[in-house]
Amino acid sequence: LPAAERDKELALRAAGPLADQFSKVSEATMSRLYRAALNRFLEGQPSDSLRILGNPRHLALPRLDEPSRANFVELGLLQARILTTQFRFAEAREIYQFVTAEVPESQAAWLEWAQFENMVQRPDESLQAYRQALVLARESKQPDSIATTLVGLGRLHREQDRLDSCRQAWNEALTFRRQLAAADPQTYLPQVAATLIDLANLDGEITASDHRTGRDA
Repeated sequence: LPAAERDKELALRAAGPLADQFSKVSEATMSRLYRAALNRFLEGQPSDSLRILGNPRHLALPRLDEPSRANFVELGLLQARILTTQFRFAEAREIYQFVTAEVPESQAAWLEWAQFENMVQRPDESLQAYRQALVLARESKQPDSIATTLVGLGRLHREQDRLDSCRQAWNEALTFRRQLAAADPQTYLPQVAATLIDLANLDGEITASDHRTGRDA
C-alpha cells in the first residue's frame, strides 16, 4: 500500500483502542495542563493541543514525588495518543520510549505502548512491551490490571496465529475477571461474558485449524 493509505489503515485500526484510552482518564484526576490540551484536541485543534503539551523532555520530573510522576506519565501518554491520531507514529513511539525510560514502573505506560505497537503492526515490539506490562501488573497484585493486560496479550497472540498461547492468556484473564465479578458483578460480569465469547470463538478457530491440518496431512 502507498504510505498515505497505510497510515489511514493504521489510524482506523487504532480508533477503537484510542477511544478507550482517552475515556479511562478520570476528569477528577486531570491536571490543568492535561485538561487544557485535551479540550483543544476535542475541539478539533490537535496542533494547539500538542503545542500546549510541548516537549515532554522539558517537563520537570521530581524523582520522589509520586503524584508528579503519575502526572508526567499521563501528559506523555496524551501526547502520544494525539500524535497517533495525526499519523505521526514515529514521534508517538519516541514518547512511549521516553516515558517508560523515565518512569519504568508505570504499568499503564508499558501497556499503552504495547497496544500502540500492536495497532501499527509491530508485533515483536508489542510482545516485548506486553511482557513488561504483565510483570508490573502481577507485581501490583491488582487483578483488573492483570486481566486487562492478559486480554491484550491474548489478542496479539491471536493475530499472530499463536492460538494456544492466546487461549492460555484469556483463560487466566477469565479467572481474574470471575474473581472480580464475585465482588462487583455489575462492573465485571459483562467482562466475564465478553471473555467467554472470545474463548468460544477462539476454540472454533482452533477446531477449524485442526481440521485443515488433518486434511493437509
